[in-house]
Amino acid sequence: MRLYLVRHGAAEEKLGKNDAERSLTAEGRDDLLVVADRLRGAVEHPLRLLSSPYLRAEQTAEILRERLSIKEKIVATNALLPEADWGQLRAVLAPLVAQGAANVLAVGHNPSISVMIATIVAGDEDARISMAKGAAACLEVDDLHGRPAGELKWLLTPRALRGPRPKA
Repeated sequence: MRLYLVRHGAAEEKLGKNDAERSLTAEGRDDLLVVADRLRGAVEHPLRLLSSPYLRAEQTAEILRERLSIKEKIVATNALLPEADWGQLRAVLAPLVAQGAANVLAVGHNPSISVMIATIVAGDEDARISMAKGAAACLEVDDLHGRPAGELKWLLTPRALRGPRPKA
């Protein structure tokens, strides 16, 4: 299966807010538009779309759904929360694959997204993989049970696509 893992875009500071209620910033939305435009020609359809239930991840998933013309609804899952692991996401993916899903786009958080990629490609959650906010990775997952379970095909970051932001 082709698994696209995306870290949510930049979000507002906590400032007394519940972490789950933090929204994307304007900069985070702009970064995601840049990434989504590049993904348009890189992702394979049809796509199943999963997201953490946190607001910033749902907003990220909605931007991707619109820009990539994904007709499927966004499915919220706790398997993409910040503390989730590959085993939890694997348990969500297995029935989708059994139903014939070949391409899944999943939006989550760090540290879990980086740890999942490390586990999938290196079989070691301590491998040094770092996903920037708004980054997207494509993995070819050929074994939902094995370690390592797949191969990293590519990784896109907003900064690599648009260059550094001008200093104020």
